[in-house]
Amino acid sequence: MPKRLGFSVYVSHFDEQQAFLTQITGEDVYVFTSLHMSEEVSATYKEAVMSMCHWLKGKGFIVIGDVSRSSLSTFNVSSLEELQKLLQIDYFRLDDGFTQADVATSSLNFVFNASTERLVVDHLKAPICMHNFYPRPETGLDREQFKERNNILKQQGAKLLAFIPGDNKRGPLHLGLPTLEEHRYVPSYVSYLDLVKNEKLDYVFVGDVTLDLKQYQLIREFETTGRIQLPVNLNNKDLYHQSFTIRSDSPKSLLRLEESRQYAKSGPIIEPTATLSRPRGTITMDNKYYLRYSGEIQITRADFVQNHRVNVIGQIADDYLPLLDSIENGDMITFVPSEDLI
Repeated sequence: MPKRLGFSVYVSHFDEQQAFLTQITGEDVYVFTSLHMSEEVSATYKEAVMSMCHWLKGKGFIVIGDVSRSSLSTFNVSSLEELQKLLQIDYFRLDDGFTQADVATSSLNFVFNASTERLVVDHLKAPICMHNFYPRPETGLDREQFKERNNILKQQGAKLLAFIPGDNKRGPLHLGLPTLEEHRYVPSYVSYLDLVKNEKLDYVFVGDVTLDLKQYQLIREFETTGRIQLPVNLNNKDLYHQSFTIRSDSPKSLLRLEESRQYAKSGPIIEPTATLSRPRGTITMDNKYYLRYSGEIQITRADFVQNHRVNVIGQIADDYLPLLDSIENGDMITFVPSEDLI
């Protein structure tokens, strides 16, 4: 099965992108490239795109090419079939100038525009639908319309793809390339988990030129193990890199860590310290005054007042507080030092 994280590649930035792409396993990784960005067209454009696409295919990447009618003349071909042979494209995402009739009569593989098309070709059993990314702030999709479009497409059996911002923001605006507007200024890892866990998307693409390697490692940990790493600041350093399970009966207002009470039994008595108020994202440990609950660790998803039986032992890093909305009962988590991500 292809990996869920994909990448955007741009011929104008490909020299710097190759270094990152070489670090990841190409097999079963999707990449997306646009073949009709006017600002990238130059005297050597055709040869540069051919070289890029052939390199990607040689490394085992699955290539999605965004095309319009103008792409045919740019590459001096008369059909998508010719363009496919020239560039070894796996899927075409059709932009201006193509109709559903073009798709219905072709044997090529297509990706539909999830942001603008509500219906896809009837004879396709599992169409792939990719949302747009939005370079201009305030133009990205809002959550409600995103859900509405996705629900319509899911009823048709579609696989859904969308974009998150990365690093080294692509020009000309350099303000991120998300599908959802609310993702524009949040860490890539947070955006990724939101789309995969909350919106149940099949694939997520980095829209920008590069992805920070530390963000990539957080995402890969989730892809390979299902474990969510929480960047936090803890008083008890022994709790870093420990795996915990969210209890299946945790209420909405807080997350209870299943193994924590047993983990604490082998240690000293938990005396009251830092019994402070507990805003959202606070990590706490029950002290000896909660008797048999002593040692239980919790993460607050709402604001709680001070309690002399509960010690504050840490806090989720501010940029990663939205991860609380992506964690479900039964999930596995690991605390990681937030300073390691700087």
